[in-house]
Amino acid sequence: MKTSFFLKLTLLVLSILHVCSALACTTVSYIDKYGNVWNANNEDGPYATATFINVYPKSHHGAYGYYTLSYLSPMFGQTSQLQGGMNEAGLTFDFNAIPAVENVDLSHKKSFEGGDEAILTHLLSTMRSVDQVIAFFEEYWFSNGFTNAQMHVTDRSGKMVIISASGVLISQKPYLISTNFDLAAGKSDQDCWRYKAATSIVQKEHQGLNTMLSLCKATEQKNGRTMYSNIQNLTTGELWFSSKDSQGATIHTSLQKLLEKGQKFYSFQDLAAINEDFYMPDDQLGDTKNLEAVDKSDLVGTYFNEATGNVTIHETEKGIRLSFENDMSVECEVNHDQAYVALDAPIRLHFHRDTDGQLQLSLFEEHFWSFTAMKQSNAN
Repeated sequence: MKTSFFLKLTLLVLSILHVCSALACTTVSYIDKYGNVWNANNEDGPYATATFINVYPKSHHGAYGYYTLSYLSPMFGQTSQLQGGMNEAGLTFDFNAIPAVENVDLSHKKSFEGGDEAILTHLLSTMRSVDQVIAFFEEYWFSNGFTNAQMHVTDRSGKMVIISASGVLISQKPYLISTNFDLAAGKSDQDCWRYKAATSIVQKEHQGLNTMLSLCKATEQKNGRTMYSNIQNLTTGELWFSSKDSQGATIHTSLQKLLEKGQKFYSFQDLAAINEDFYMPDDQLGDTKNLEAVDKSDLVGTYFNEATGNVTIHETEKGIRLSFENDMSVECEVNHDQAYVALDAPIRLHFHRDTDGQLQLSLFEEHFWSFTAMKQSNAN
């Protein structure tokens, strides 16, 4: 049942792409005055959704080790749902949501032999240059879409490019900035405050890390939508991560150090674990103190998370039933620590209240927090 549960959840996660279209992401690549090639990304996405750094050492299937970024679970770290990544050859990419490209003819493109799910990890595990990525997409395309996003790609040589269903745009400047308009189609959005802020900084500053940190700060969403920031020096392989869930701390490491630890996954909610070499137990992820003396009938109702939509709790004879919008449901019973544990899937639920007293549920899967959903006020 484990595989079945997460296959169904994967279908539900597809809605993230549509949710993010209404949000924003900022990706910037540039070359500093010393010739170092940098890339930075502010990921703005669904509120109260977990995010992860997923590390994959080189395997016999590829030439390079790499890391990826994912929503909800590390299980999406090697799928078409990963948000971005970088390999040890210094190739990196990220995505911006854009308005869907209309009337585009992709019939001359091939479907990849491994399917859509294998495309992004194929790029990271086998390629070292922007030119190789361009050549790949000249021949192949995603069977299911990739018409409402653009891919921002940079390599260690300093080549920077945007790839979308509209075509390819190669930067002629020592920097490339992308937000949420289709650069390859020649679109321009000078009213985008993040684009203006980033452009102003890269045209005036050339200080490497400090410039990247300034960029992330200047383009951070003021409404708390910026989930995390990732910075990479493609020349040296150094990495910096920060998130709103890690109290603003910026963690410094390198891809080589991460790869030496083997295949591991790290939560943006506990970035310190990157340098402390341990996994954080799921009962330490956030404020998940169980409610005391609350009848299960009080838990019944509709909870909402932007990535998964409505999650409904029903009372059953032995516990509760968790239902998603795609008709997937999971039966849960109370275990010894008063958490609700699914009977046929590797998940458990905690019910808790936020600082305003609003009832919430957090769903965990095998030691990794997946999301928090807030009970709707009009729910019974």
